Amino acid sequence: MSIRANTFLHSRYALPSKISLFTLLCVLFSFSLFSQTTIAIQNFDDATPAWSYESDVAFFDNGTDGYFGVRIQATPLDYVNLMYSVFYERDLFDEGDNGTTGDATISFSTISVNGYTDVEVSFDYDIVGFDTGDDVFYELFIDGTSQGLTQLDGPGSSTLEGTEVLAIPNGSFSVALNLIINQNGDDQAGFDNFRVCGIAPSCIPAQTISSITPTSGPAETLVTISGSGLLGATSVSISGT
Repeated sequence: MSIRANTFLHSRYALPSKISLFTLLCVLFSFSLFSQTTIAIQNFDDATPAWSYESDVAFFDNGTDGYFGVRIQATPLDYVNLMYSVFYERDLFDEGDNGTTGDATISFSTISVNGYTDVEVSFDYDIVGFDTGDDVFYELFIDGTSQGLTQLDGPGSSTLEGTEVLAIPNGSFSVALNLIINQNGDDQAGFDNFRVCGIAPSCIPAQTISSITPTSGPAETLVTISGSGLLGATSVSISGT
């Protein structure tokens, strides 16, 4: 592939009127290639690579009463990041017909993040009308060790929405996540876009330059660089500029 770059030469280098761009670029060439990649995702719409999950309470649909499981997002859930299918909960006790009077735990499987840096675990949520005693917690696991329970909805009554982003220390080997819900009555919550992202430098190929055209020229010369391993390059630096 080729990269076209507007290259500017500054007078402070005291270079002659015709300079060798090839020499400068071969020595000082650098790339902005590092960006986050999705390691695993569960958006309930078949995105891949899938982050698998299971529940210790059976999913149910009791019509206009209780519901626990995946469904199409609908009012009153209106958080902009919740799209298409979401994990939805309403009246987990379901008047005793289904569900539970205790906690329901949705467990997202252990994902390897070995070799990745700047790893993040994130998900979106919309909680509507939770009363005192209705709660949502999450529990993050790093290398198999629980990081403790974090209450998402806060004490007392709650209606809130947002995106939770959890930074994972570099050098970690694995992550997992539990979502824990305890709710009774006609209050509702939706969850979506459970994701593990990170940067994998080891996946970036080595860069080689096969040709530079032209090899010399005045300031503001347009340069075409050809070679391998350049896919994803977004910038070129000459003498750090």
